[in-house]
This record gives sequence, structure tokens and C-alpha cells, in this order.
Amino acid sequence: MELMRQWRRHLRVRGRWLGRRARGVAVRRPGHAAAFGLGVMLVMALGLASCHRPWQVREPARVTAPSSTLSYGIEPTIRVRIRETVTSAELGSDRALFIRLPEAREGSPRRTVVLSGSARVSLDGGEVTLTPIAGVAASEGGVMASAGAVRARASREDARAMEIAPTSGEITVDGVSYPGFVRIVPRTDAGPAAFDVVATIPMEAYVAGVIARELYASWRPATFEAQAIAARSYALHERARAEASGRAYDVESTTRDQVFGGSTQLAVAIAGARSTRGVVLIHGEGTAAELLRTYYSSTCGGRAAGATETWPSGAGFEFNRAEALRATGRACDCSGSGLHRWTRTRTLSELSDRVRTWGRTNHADAARLGVLQSVEVVERNSTGRPTRFELRDVHGRRVTLRAEDFRVASNWAASGTPAITRATRVPSGDTEVTVRAGTVRYIGRGFGHGVGMCQFGAQQMASSGQNWEAILGRYYPGARWRRVYP
Repeated sequence: MELMRQWRRHLRVRGRWLGRRARGVAVRRPGHAAAFGLGVMLVMALGLASCHRPWQVREPARVTAPSSTLSYGIEPTIRVRIRETVTSAELGSDRALFIRLPEAREGSPRRTVVLSGSARVSLDGGEVTLTPIAGVAASEGGVMASAGAVRARASREDARAMEIAPTSGEITVDGVSYPGFVRIVPRTDAGPAAFDVVATIPMEAYVAGVIARELYASWRPATFEAQAIAARSYALHERARAEASGRAYDVESTTRDQVFGGSTQLAVAIAGARSTRGVVLIHGEGTAAELLRTYYSSTCGGRAAGATETWPSGAGFEFNRAEALRATGRACDCSGSGLHRWTRTRTLSELSDRVRTWGRTNHADAARLGVLQSVEVVERNSTGRPTRFELRDVHGRRVTLRAEDFRVASNWAASGTPAITRATRVPSGDTEVTVRAGTVRYIGRGFGHGVGMCQFGAQQMASSGQNWEAILGRYYPGARWRRVYP
């Protein structure tokens, strides 16, 4: 079957059938499974499914610097975490699901099972169960059998050895279609029944899906092309970091990395990915050339932020020192955004609670603050954008926060505070803050961190007739483009 051949090819491209490196909390993949004495047990419990109970922008983690891969033989794949710490998920396809199970013992052949229709996946007591829905049939070795559940027991080190792919077409997860195949990754850190669903997807299908969600469908083709290159560059950079850190996935499907909502039929997004296929941004010269971590956000408000003032740039974060990611006094018209300018308010007690809770969660000095008395900008970059705020409480304790951290803390969930909505969210750290009579007033500009490309600014450039090279040249000055796979 062609899909099966493609599936195996994608795995070979990554050089990791189900794992070639430690994954921390997540599990190891075959080839290494036996080294952990797994003792995996497969049970075809026909007719007994009912006996088993069915059971969330992130700052980059510090890792060893990734290798600078600037050439791929063929299109790479990317692992996307599409569900996090869930206790059930419904998987399906137009025809059937092809399931590849862990080794029962060292050297034994991998067993395969086919489920027609859809199935519900759950995890209970270390056993992953796929229960056919609506009495559809299960088979092993290609021979159809009566309805029943497929179960596989594995230790934490091997649970990702269960792979599920459609025999043709695309796989659906909770009704959303995805190209490629998925793995079930138990999350014992979140509870005995919790797991992640990680989809392995061809890079170009992923890029098309990202830009369909990141941009408005009515925007210009050049905006989609610029966004495709930025999204691809970021994804490949984060993919290399995941390789180095041993993470069970490469990117999130949320704003913690890039928004990805599955397969897309949006023609302008598909065309934007296709016309820029394999193109990324790089920086550095000669053997020092490497992928640029192409940050972008919705609206810069006319003032750029730099990566080093927004996130760490020490050991493990050297990529944030790239010249192309520095704050510059660039021209940017993003006035088409509804958040080009904005105001927000918080009660003083509410902001105090949010900041303190953020501090506790992130083990930051803000955890020791009491009721706040003042919030002041104490540092700005060359564009005039605030980069650091000093928060002082009624006891005279002072804490300095990066502007991006202050934005996040201002929106942090805390007990007894109202839920944050679109209307109440503080959109960016580019804000002036006044404290008066128990009320905190924010007067700000932009939406997002402000580093790299401004999406509304890119759209304005495209609307004026400029192409993706001009757009990326403005937002990542000094960077160069290169095609890294055919």
C-alpha cells in the first residue's frame, strides 16, 4: 500500500522508527525497547472492550545547541503534539486504521492490527486500549475478525511504540483530519490515564496548515509566502532543538509554537507553501551559517522588540543573539490591526494576585511580592519600546521583569480573579502603566512579543505590491534564504 510505504519512508527520513534517543518522561521506541526489559503484552480481547475503563508563547527550554542542518535529502517530517494530557481521543479514517504494536520481546517481529472505521483510545494502568466504535471489526495480520478491542501493555520507555496510521487518505483525531500518522505518548507525570497524541506530518503539509491558521484567508499571496518561509524556518529550528533535548515531540499545535489545526483546503495557503517549498532563512557565513529562529507575531504596533531583550540569550539560547533578530527602527504600518493601539485595566489587587501566582509557578522573585504600589518602565530599546518594568509593593520590595514576562504575568490565571477574555487580555508588553486609586491602567500598542515579522505589517507590504523577499528582508535584516530540500 502506497500510504504504508510513505509512512515507512517518513520514519526512515527521521532515522527514528520509534526512537533512537532518551525522551525524559516519554517513552523509547523499538530497537531500544528490549534494553529496558519491557515485556510488552498484546491481547486481542474480542468482544471484551466494555471491560476496560476509558480513562495544555512558551519560552524555549535550555538545551544543548542543535546541529545546523541546512540540507535534507528529501522532505523531512515533523512531530506535532496535537493533544496534551487528555484521557481519551477518537481516531478514525475513511477506510481503516493500521496499527503497529510494540515488540513482545527482544527480536520478535512487530505485530500489526487493522481496525476498520474509527476507534477510541484510552490508557489505564499502563495499558493502551483502542476500542472500535459502533461495533466495527478488528483484524490481525490482515484477516478480518469480529468486533473487539486492541490492547498493548508497555513500560513508560516503550509506550510510543504504538503507531496508528490510516490505510489510505488521512487520519482523524477527534474529528479533525491530519496527514501522516500518530503516536500515543503516556504522560505519567500528569496521571495514570493521561496521554499526549503526537502526529508525524510531512513538513510541507504542516507548513500549509500553519499558515492557513496564522493568516486571514483574504490576505495577499505574498504574505502567505513570507509566512510559509518563516513558519518552515521556525519549525526546522525547533525540530533540531527537540532532537538535542530528547523531547517526545518537535512543536506544539498552539501559540506556544505555531498554530496548526490539521489539514487545510485553503488554496492560497497551499500555494504559499508550494511556491516556497523547502525555502528557509539562514544567518551567519560559511561553516557558521545556520537556521534562523524566525519569530513572528501579529502586530508590533510600529516598534520592534529584540530577541535578546525578550528571552534568554545565554548558554543554550545563543540563537537569540542573531543580528537579524535585533530591534531596529524599521518602517512598519500595522495600523490595520484592531490591536494597533489599545487600553486595559486591572484592579491593583487583581494584578498583584496574578503577578504573585505567575512568580510562584515560574519560581521567580515576583512570588514574594505583596500588594503592588507602583509599576514603572525602567528600560527601553532603541525603538522606544519598553523592555523592563520595575514592580514595587507596599512593603518596598522591588522586582524587575522583562516586558514579555510582565505581559504574561498580567494575564496569568490566579485564584479569585476573573477569567481572561479577548477584551481583557493585555495584548503586549509595549505599554505604559499608571497606578491610581486602586486601579492599574495600561495604554499600549501591538499584539504579541514584537520580535521578527509583524504579520499585519507584512500584509500591508504585500498589499502595496512587495514580494516575500522584500517582506522578509525588512523583518529579518541581514538574513538570507536557502532551499534546504527539493
